[in-house]
Amino acid sequence: MSNDVLVAVFNAEDGSMDAARWTQLQSWLQPDERARADAFKDMEARAAFLIGRGMARTMLAEVTGVPPADWRFGAGEHGRPEILTPDTSWRFNLAHSHGMVACALASGRDVGVDDTTPDAASTPATSYHRDRSEEHTSEL
Repeated sequence: MSNDVLVAVFNAEDGSMDAARWTQLQSWLQPDERARADAFKDMEARAAFLIGRGMARTMLAEVTGVPPADWRFGAGEHGRPEILTPDTSWRFNLAHSHGMVACALASGRDVGVDDTTPDAASTPATSYHRDRSEEHTSEL
C-alpha cells in the first residue's frame, strides 16, 4: 500500500452533522485537542477543527484497523498535526476554510491538501477519493 493516497472533503455548511456524531467526534479528542477546540469562539471554526480531526482518525482507522479513538496526534515542527501513536507509515494533512474541510492521507510519505474550491455550492456534502496510481498521485 505504499502508493496509496486518499483524500476526503466534507461540506460542513450543509448542516449534516447531528448531535450524536458531534459527541462521538469530541470523544475521540485528546485533552489538549479538546481544549483547543473549546477555545474557538466561532462555532464554524470549532466544527471545522472537530470534523478535520474526526476525518483523519476515521480514514486512518479504515486503512489500518486501529480504532479512531486510539489515534494520538501531536504538533509537528511547523505546527501541523502529526501521528504520535500508534506507530505507522501513514501521514495526513488537513485544511479547512469557508465550511469546507479536506483531509489527505498517504502511506510512506508526507502529503498536503488545499481546500480552495471554485464553487463550494457545487461540491457534494462528502466525497472520497482513492488513487493508487503513482502517475495520478504526482498530479495531485
